[in-house]
Amino acid sequence: MRALFLMILLMLMISDEACADSLSANLDRQQMHIGESVHLELKLQGSSGGTPDLSPLTQDFEIVGQQQSSSIQIINGQMQRSTQWQIELMPRHTGRIAIPPIRLGSLQSQPLDLQVLPEAPAGNAQVADDVFLNVQLDQQDVYVQQQVVLSVQLFRAIDLAQAQLTEPDVPHATVQRLGEDANYKTTRNGRTYIVTERRYVIFPQQHGDMDIPALRLDARTGGGIGLFARPGRMLRRFSQAQHLHVRPIPAQWPQGYDWLPAKHLQLSDSGLEQADIRVGDALTRTIRLQADGLMAAQLPDLPSTTTDPGLKSYPDRPTLHNQQGKHGIIGWREQKIALMPTQPGTYTLPAIRIPWWDTTSQRLQWAELPARQLQIKPAATAHATPPVMPTTKPAATMPSASSSSSSSGGWRGWFWLTLLFALAWLITLACWLYPRWQQKQAARQQLREHQQCEKTLRRQAIRACETNQPDEAAKALLRWSAKVFSPAPVNLLQLADVMSDNAMQWRQQLSQLDRYCYDPASASPWQGRDLAELLKAWKPRASSQATSSPSLPPLYPDMAR
Repeated sequence: MRALFLMILLMLMISDEACADSLSANLDRQQMHIGESVHLELKLQGSSGGTPDLSPLTQDFEIVGQQQSSSIQIINGQMQRSTQWQIELMPRHTGRIAIPPIRLGSLQSQPLDLQVLPEAPAGNAQVADDVFLNVQLDQQDVYVQQQVVLSVQLFRAIDLAQAQLTEPDVPHATVQRLGEDANYKTTRNGRTYIVTERRYVIFPQQHGDMDIPALRLDARTGGGIGLFARPGRMLRRFSQAQHLHVRPIPAQWPQGYDWLPAKHLQLSDSGLEQADIRVGDALTRTIRLQADGLMAAQLPDLPSTTTDPGLKSYPDRPTLHNQQGKHGIIGWREQKIALMPTQPGTYTLPAIRIPWWDTTSQRLQWAELPARQLQIKPAATAHATPPVMPTTKPAATMPSASSSSSSSGGWRGWFWLTLLFALAWLITLACWLYPRWQQKQAARQQLREHQQCEKTLRRQAIRACETNQPDEAAKALLRWSAKVFSPAPVNLLQLADVMSDNAMQWRQQLSQLDRYCYDPASASPWQGRDLAELLKAWKPRASSQATSSPSLPPLYPDMAR
């Protein structure tokens, strides 16, 4: 019995020796192009625990996917266990890459070799690629803040899944996507491709040489069909990097105006076509500034149209809109202004001139609205003529009782009629005065709220100056000045022009801040302590409070839009 037990134990030991654990490695192909993935299969025969150490792969590969599966088989009464790891690798470079042994506990796999070829050039009829990217700029030599259109085209001759394209990351530039993607078919070198085209607009904010980095596409080819089908192969494609030369603002640009580089700029107005204008009539003048190649936020504020006390002006909040098209953005700014004449006479609305730089002809242009004259007539008045009451000529004889009664009744009619007219006049006067009293009360309340808002904005600007944050200080100063001055300054230099107290100190400090914001690399670190002291010492004047007070409520519904 003891001998039989020793024999069975010996057979089990021999069986364990024959079924010792092992780890093997296998590649699904030995040659590939850069930008494609390769599958590495690790197979463990046996019951060893743990996971393989994949760190030796990270030097030459990017691990983009990993799956694990296990199976158990019983053959001739013996149980065999195996574990597989499917590891998807993306090579980091071309050439012959040696895959080192992978360790799992005390086990290790055999080394492998992989040949990675360069990416096949797009459009080569001999080795046409199934998927490639094409990137184009509509122009490569532009001015600062000029619009540039970037077109990205994805060509694919095979089905793709889980496609992801990176967005352009351009330093010192504003990037915005144009509309939806366009899809169409095209033929290159006798091969049909489906093209997905995406467009962007880029507005460079600094002059000099600018590089637009390459875009990256990650996608998978169409996999098999079925519940247990393996997903398709990972693909990675890169576009060509683009170079852009950005010029500074030309020297002939007039000082004190906002820089406006555009393909076309148009200034127009409407609402003054009425011929017969009288005191008390309400007019709504609509001024529209439209620019091809600029966003609405880049367009300047329109200047005030009148300063004559006999012609009141109530500007409404401007309307900004961007219209996107295949060739870029068309921005427009619309300003509605309510005009209320209070005295008859002839009034002149001054001309409006706005400079812009024609990027097509490379020269300075001016958009202009000519001066307009308004002839205001006196208000039309209606004079009420009292009705003529019949009178009875007294007879020569002594009046009778009936005639005396008739005369007394006629006098009472005049009295009640006069009283009725007086009461109607008082009601009319009350109806005319009460809305204006309400408007004055509302204006006072708005003025109190406006003053509180001004103090809050000034504190924000002081805090940004004291903490030496130039960008935040510039934004806060412009927000504050928009509440204090009318028309609101559109940049720091215009703000310096309207400062009367300590004018030289304001201009010096605001010029330093403007110069640092425009080109921080050429200036020493900005210190905002002196500017903060100027803000603390600033006192509002009666005139500035009057110009900065909120506008009156719109007179008609169409002015509220």
